[in-house]
Amino acid sequence: AKEGIEVSEQSKVIAKVTYQSLFRQFTRLSGMSGTAMSDAAELEFTYGLKVTPVPTALPIARRDYPDVAFKTRDAANRALVKEVVNVGGVSPNGGPR
Repeated sequence: AKEGIEVSEQSKVIAKVTYQSLFRQFTRLSGMSGTAMSDAAELEFTYGLKVTPVPTALPIARRDYPDVAFKTRDAANRALVKEVVNVGGVSPNGGPR
């Protein structure tokens, strides 16, 4: 190896095991991911696995707002401070709550 360490035969065999072949040795797989649905076709093609979406227990609280671009860093910083103050992230003495 490039580090000057002798590579054993066992290490050579282990290095040849891919994730795909490792996962195929199990009869069942499970896991959770927020992005698995976007890769569902690849997971089915590669591993023969179906992806099943599970709905969240609570409504999604995230709000998406339109993108905003600023001409200067100073303008972006002023908008950031204004947003923090508007959502109540600053105490009356100017520190965080």
